[in-house]
Amino acid sequence: TLLDEAALGRLGAAGLQVRLLVSLDGLPGVHDRSRGPGVEERALGVLRRAPALGVDAAPASILTTELLEYGIGRWPAWLGAALGRAAGLVLWPLFLGSGVPAAGETVGRPLGARGQEEAARQVALLLRAGADVTIVDGPTINPLLRRLGVESGKLWQCNAGRGRLCVQADGTLSPCHPCRLPLGRLEPGRTGGFIARALGRPEARRLAAREHDGCAGCEDRDVCGGCQAAVLTRGAPLFGTDELCWKRTAGDRPAEPQPGKE
Repeated sequence: TLLDEAALGRLGAAGLQVRLLVSLDGLPGVHDRSRGPGVEERALGVLRRAPALGVDAAPASILTTELLEYGIGRWPAWLGAALGRAAGLVLWPLFLGSGVPAAGETVGRPLGARGQEEAARQVALLLRAGADVTIVDGPTINPLLRRLGVESGKLWQCNAGRGRLCVQADGTLSPCHPCRLPLGRLEPGRTGGFIARALGRPEARRLAAREHDGCAGCEDRDVCGGCQAAVLTRGAPLFGTDELCWKRTAGDRPAEPQPGKE
């Protein structure tokens, strides 16, 4: 919402390969409830102006139980009407044990294991119809999507330790925004080579290799690898198994999901 027309114009003219994700936390009214009155319309305004100024901009919403009940497919249609154009959609799942109860109280109810299966079913239908929808930061959903016929190239892959790097507000470097594992610090006068230093640390290399406890030998490791941000925010040790991995214990595997009908 800080990007006015002048700032968007500078970004569009910079000649960079940029995709701007604009948060719209959920169904109409949810964004204002979680971030303040009038913020939803300001965010929509950025999304409306950006393409004309040369910036690829897409809405990013939190995937909650309420959005599942509303129908994930209906949300891009609502956004398209509000923006006057079709727009790709990025979804961030709100999971149980995410460590953000305050956010959950304002944006909706988190997904459980069955919610994850239903989300996979609805998204697989949308992708089959040619929609541009991506579920990010929730790699445990990828095996379910692949079993529903979604090709691996369309599955979001975690790049923590492999190239993704976040600079936190205090200068701390971490694998991603929610995964606060410190990988050094960006300091004034010492910025040269900071990416190589951070990604060269042993814990970053282990993240890149997805050598998490319980993941070795899993046939879905190539498309999953779990989420260490989810592991850390629930207070478990680093390199533990994501609690939404439904194969983490014997007998915990659900029935194979089947494609649903509209």
